[in-house]
Amino acid sequence: MKVQFHTETQVDPKSSNFMNVIYGSAKRGGYRLRWYLLLLLIISPILYLAYFMYQSIYLTIAPGIITTSPMLITATNDGIIDFVANGDELYTKKSVLVTINNETVSNTEHYLSLKTQEIDAQIEKLPEINLDKYNQEIKNAKSSFLKVNEIKKLYEKYRKQGQVSQVDYANIINTASVAKQRELQSSISKEQALFSYDQNKLAGPLMLLRNDIGLKLISYQSQQNELSIVSPVSGFIVENYVTEGQWVQKGQELMTIAPNRQPEVISYVDAKYLAKVAKGSEVMVQLPNGGQYSAIVRSKPRLATKLPSQLTTPFTETKAVLKVVLEFNNHVNDLDWVEGMPVKVII
Repeated sequence: MKVQFHTETQVDPKSSNFMNVIYGSAKRGGYRLRWYLLLLLIISPILYLAYFMYQSIYLTIAPGIITTSPMLITATNDGIIDFVANGDELYTKKSVLVTINNETVSNTEHYLSLKTQEIDAQIEKLPEINLDKYNQEIKNAKSSFLKVNEIKKLYEKYRKQGQVSQVDYANIINTASVAKQRELQSSISKEQALFSYDQNKLAGPLMLLRNDIGLKLISYQSQQNELSIVSPVSGFIVENYVTEGQWVQKGQELMTIAPNRQPEVISYVDAKYLAKVAKGSEVMVQLPNGGQYSAIVRSKPRLATKLPSQLTTPFTETKAVLKVVLEFNNHVNDLDWVEGMPVKVII
């Protein structure tokens, strides 16, 4: 047999000792609310600890940043902007993005180019060396040697017959030797003359001036080429910081270009989770606003020696981690992210 007790307050919360209590229900509701709040206060640390243990045991969470890998384009010299690229189209590698007009560089290059042409013309007009004298000397020396050599052969023939004395034979040998030396000396004189001419042509005053101006011209041509700034990669213009006709200084920021229109995530994962971030692995990216997007590991992880500044604190321990590039499976809302924003990667 079940016995139930019904107090007067339970039967009628608005009555106590036959007196009407108009705040009875509210008072009992307040007690109940305070009891629930007290219960929540007691179990909330337990729930938080359980959630933390669940994440640490069953989930692998790594830091990352969302980015389009932008590149900053800066001015290579002072000057006025003649042209700046605009629009959303894809610019291929080596496409001209900005051209700068620097009159000092342009005028100096033009002047040095003209001077180089003038000196080249003067060098071409230098008189050619006259080798007739040297050729004649060689011819005469060779002719003399041949004649002496013929006489020497006769002396040798008569010597064998005993008709030439040793003194006469020694004299003809000496004469033949002198004739041969004269022939060799005339050839050497010709070669020395040619060498002196070439040396004067290649290292003379005009050529030294030509080389000096040529080096300066190459330097200014290089500066002129650098005034046409080209894209380092194929990509899209993210933002322009200058307009045509604007004066800029060397090193001034001109624009930002990104190889990717859609962002990607660069995550930094502990090396012990290498197997979980193999190429093609599926992960989940959680944005600071709570939004989650599925992503895939695009390439093989690489070793990174330090974290980017967005993910470090003054007391962050420096250690080697895996740098993992993630590609979103779906389009990411432009309102959900900004360049370089830290995110969480759930592996």
